Amino acid sequence: MNKQTLLPGQYMKTTSVLQFISKWFPTQILKIQDLKKHLGEYDVYFSTADLKSVMGEDRFKEMECDCVTYMILEK
Repeated sequence: MNKQTLLPGQYMKTTSVLQFISKWFPTQILKIQDLKKHLGEYDVYFSTADLKSVMGEDRFKEMECDCVTYMILEK
C-alpha cells in the first residue's frame, strides 16, 4: 500500500509542466520555476491553483491538454 504524501487537491508533475512551458511559453519559465513544489511519494508536483494564478486561465487550459492533472481526494 502506498503512503499518501500530497494533501487533497489537484497537481501536475513538475517535469511535464516545465517541458510544456519551455516549448510553448518560454518567457514564462522563470515564473513557473519559482512556484512551490509539492513532494509526492514518487514525484514532485505543482499545485494547479498555483499554476493558474501565474499563467492565467487560457494558457493553463492549453497546458491541460498536454499535462496530466492528478486529483488527490480526501479519505
